[in-house]
Amino acid sequence: MRQCSSCGTKNADDAVFCSMCGTSFAGSQPQQFMQPVSGPTKPVPAVRTITPLAQTAPQFSTPTARPQTTVGSCFYHPELPASYICVRCGRQICFSCTRPYGQLAICPQCYWTVAPRPAVGQQGR
Repeated sequence: MRQCSSCGTKNADDAVFCSMCGTSFAGSQPQQFMQPVSGPTKPVPAVRTITPLAQTAPQFSTPTARPQTTVGSCFYHPELPASYICVRCGRQICFSCTRPYGQLAICPQCYWTVAPRPAVGQQGR
C-alpha cells in the first residue's frame, strides 16, 4: 500500500494519483520504458516523389441547344398551359392529357405502362 504524503490516505501500490486528494505519485516511482526488441529489422522502403503533369486548362464542350418548353406548358402540347404534374415521371401535362389512375394524375405514356389493359377478346364488346 502507498501512503499519500499530502493527506495520509492509503492507496493501491500501482496507483498513480491519490484517491482522496489527487496528489500525483509520479515523482516517487521511476517510469519504466519499453526496451526495443532486438532481432532482424525490416528495411524502410524508399519514398518516390511523383511530380504532377503540367496543368492544362479544362476542355469544355459547347453545350448543344435543345428545345425548351416554356414553364407551365404541357409536355405533349407546348401551346397549352399545364394543369397537372405526372406523379410518376414529373412531366407537366395539360387537362386533356391527364389520365386518372386511382387518386393520381399521370401522363398518357405512364398510364399505358401501369394501367391494366383489357383482354384481347373483350375489346369488341
